[in-house]
Amino acid sequence: ITAAEVSAVVTTAVAIGLQPVTLYEFRVVAINAAGEGFGDWETVTTGEDIPEGVQPIVVEERTGTTLSLTWSPPLVPNGVIREYMLLLDGELVYRDAPALYTVLRLQPFTNYTLQLAACTLAGCAFGEPQSATTAEVAPFGQPSPTLTALGPRSVEIVWDSTAQPNGIITRYELLRQVIGIPTSLAVIHSTEDTLIRLYIDDAVQPATTYEYAVRAINSAGQTESDFRAITTPDAPPEGLAAPELMVLSSSSIRAAWEAPSQPNGDILMYQAFRSTGASGTQESVYVGQNREFTDTALDPFTTYSYTIQACTSGGCTNSSSASATTLEDLPEGFAAPVLSALSATEISVRWSPPVRPNSAIVGYTVDITPIAIRVTTTELAVNITNLQPFTVYTVSIDACNSIGCATSSGQVRTAESLPQFIAPPQLEALSPTSVQVTWQEPARPNGVILFYELRRNGTLIFSNNATSFVDTNLMPNQFYSYSVQAYTSIGGGEMSSDRTIQTSPDTPEDISPPILVVLGPNTIFAQWEEPGTPNGVIQRYVLEVDGAIVYEEEGTFTFEFTVNNLTPFTQYQFRLVVCTSTCGNSPMVTATTAEAPPVGQGLPQLTANTDTTVSVNWTPPSQPNGVITAFQLERRQVVDENIRSEFAIVFIGTATAYLDSDSSLQAAMVYEYQLTANNSAGSTTSNVAQVTLLDAPPVGVSPPTISDPTANSLVAVISLPAVPNGQIVLYKLYQNGSVINNMSVP
Repeated sequence: ITAAEVSAVVTTAVAIGLQPVTLYEFRVVAINAAGEGFGDWETVTTGEDIPEGVQPIVVEERTGTTLSLTWSPPLVPNGVIREYMLLLDGELVYRDAPALYTVLRLQPFTNYTLQLAACTLAGCAFGEPQSATTAEVAPFGQPSPTLTALGPRSVEIVWDSTAQPNGIITRYELLRQVIGIPTSLAVIHSTEDTLIRLYIDDAVQPATTYEYAVRAINSAGQTESDFRAITTPDAPPEGLAAPELMVLSSSSIRAAWEAPSQPNGDILMYQAFRSTGASGTQESVYVGQNREFTDTALDPFTTYSYTIQACTSGGCTNSSSASATTLEDLPEGFAAPVLSALSATEISVRWSPPVRPNSAIVGYTVDITPIAIRVTTTELAVNITNLQPFTVYTVSIDACNSIGCATSSGQVRTAESLPQFIAPPQLEALSPTSVQVTWQEPARPNGVILFYELRRNGTLIFSNNATSFVDTNLMPNQFYSYSVQAYTSIGGGEMSSDRTIQTSPDTPEDISPPILVVLGPNTIFAQWEEPGTPNGVIQRYVLEVDGAIVYEEEGTFTFEFTVNNLTPFTQYQFRLVVCTSTCGNSPMVTATTAEAPPVGQGLPQLTANTDTTVSVNWTPPSQPNGVITAFQLERRQVVDENIRSEFAIVFIGTATAYLDSDSSLQAAMVYEYQLTANNSAGSTTSNVAQVTLLDAPPVGVSPPTISDPTANSLVAVISLPAVPNGQIVLYKLYQNGSVINNMSVP
C-alpha cells in the first residue's frame, strides 16, 4: 500500500491513517523515467492512544452502605490500560488497575452517579455517567410525637417524618402505655398513609399520665421514637354519695362523706351546702379538703338538708342531699327590753317575747341592779318605783321555757333632781394676794352638774362648770371664807359649809441686780441695795455667780462683796437673791474679767522643705487669757555647739503658719526658732525648736593642685569647696572629661 508520494527533492514523508500500537513495514520506492527501484523493508510500531469504547459499570452487589462494582476493558484499548478511575458524584473514589471496586460508607437508599475512566499512557477516556442506588436499611431517628390534651378523655398525637427513613416508610404505628404500668403498652394506631401523621386518641382517662411513641417501618426494618409523656386534664369527679349526718346538739350537726368512686383527678376541695325547709336556698357552709365538718350556730329543732360538692381542676360534681333535724333548746332571739324613765324615782320596763321560743314560755323574771329588786310575771311590762335620782340601773329579764331561760338586758337612767351633799371647798394660798379654791362634785349630783357658784365672804365671785378657781387681788395676811353650790337642770342644790384661809406674807419685789466692777483678771467687786418693795422684813441676802452661791449674809448687811480666784478674760453671771419668809431674785447681770498674759505657748512645728525654705506651724497658747493680737516668730543660726547668732524677727501676725524662705537661709545649716504669743495684757514665749536645712550641691569647688609630675604619674591635691552646703561624702577626679578616680570621704 502506498503510504505517501513525494517529489524527487523531498527525502521525508508522513504516513497517516495508521492504527495505534500496530506493527507496520515501510520501504522506499524510487521512480525515474526508466522505472522503479525498491529499498529494503523496515518495521515500526505506532504509539499508544486514548482508549475508546469505555464499557458501563456493572453493580454486582449492593447493601445499605456499599456498592460492589465491576467493569470490562474498553472496546478499543489503543494501548495498555494502565489504570481505571472511578468517580462517585463527581468525586474520585478509586484509581487502580483492577477492574473491580467496592464503594464503602454510603448512605442507605441513596441514588449515586457513577462514571468510569480507562487510562493508557496517552491519556484517559470517560464512559457515560450512570446511576446506582444503595439498598434500604431499617429507618433511624424517629422524633418523639407532639402531644396535646384536647380534653380529659382525648389526646392529639402529631409526629414528624423519620429523620433517616433509609428507604420508603410503608407504615407508622403509635404505641401507648400508662406510666407505672408496663403491661399497658399497646399499639393503638397503625396507618400505611404515611402522609397523614396525626391521630386523636379518644380512649384515655382523665388525670392519667400516658406515654406515646412512634414506630416507623420500611421494607428493611423499623425504628421507634423515645416515649413522650402527657397527663390528661382533670374531669369532674363521679360517684359522689350523699353525706352521712349526725345530730350533735340543738345547734350543731356533723356531716361526713366518702371520696368519689372516680375522682378523675386530684380533689382540690370539698364544699358543703346547707338549706332549710323554710327557704330552700342553699348556702355554702364549708370549703376544704377534709371529708367531714361540724356545722354550728344552727337553729334548734330545725330540719337542714346538706349537699356535698367535690371539685377537681376539671370541674365539680354535687352529691344527692341528706337531711337532719336539730334538738330542742333554750329560747333565742330575746330582744333587749324597752326602758324609759318616768321620773327621778320610777322607770318603765317593756319587752317582747323571744323570736324563737323553742318551746312554750312559762314566765318572765325581771331583776334590777345595783339594788336587789326582782319581779316575776307573765305580762310583757312592769313599772319599778322607789329608785334614786339620775342613777343608771341595769334591767335583766329572763324568758323561760321547759328547757331553760334566755336573758336580755338594758340600762336606763332615772330623771335628774337637785344636787345633795356637797363638801366645802379646798383652799390653798398661792401668794399673799391669791388663793386657789378647788371643790369636788356633790356626793349625790342627782343629774348633770351644769355649773357651780362660788362665794367669798357671802359674795358671788365665780359661776362656771369648772371645779377650781384662783381668787386674786387679795390682801396679804388676811382671812377669807369660801362656800360653793352646785346646779343641775332642776336647779341649785344645798350650799356647802364655809371654809376659811389666811393669806401669807409677800415675796420681796423690785430687786435690782448687783452693780459689778472688774478689778482685774481674777477679781470682780459686787455692790447692791435694798429691794424697792421689800414686802416684809429682809432676813437674808445671797449673791450667786453662775448659779453657785459665793456669798450669803444674815442679820447685819454690808451690801457688797469682792469675788476672787476668777479666771481671766471670762464672762460671769451674777444674781442677787433677797429673802423674807420667801425669796425673790434680781435679773441676771454679766461681767467679764480682765485679760492676763497668755500661758503655755507650745513649740513651733518646723519642716525643712528644701535647702532654702522652712515651713513653720503652731497652735495658740493652751491658756490664751484674752484675745491673741499677734504671734511673733524669731529665728537664729546655730554656728556651732557654743556659738549662735542673735534672734531676728521673721514674722508678726495672727496666722498660725509661716513659710520662711528668706534669702539668708543656707543649705545644710541648723536654725532655731521661738514663738511669742501676745494679747493686751502681755505675752508668752515658747521654748526653742531646731531644724536643719536640706543639703545643696557644693559651691566654690577649686581646681586640684598638681605636683610631682613624672612620665607616668602626678599628685593632685583637692581643696575643700568654699561653700560645702552639707557634708562632703565623695570627690570625683576627672581627666580630659572622664572620671579617673572616686574618693569617698570618711
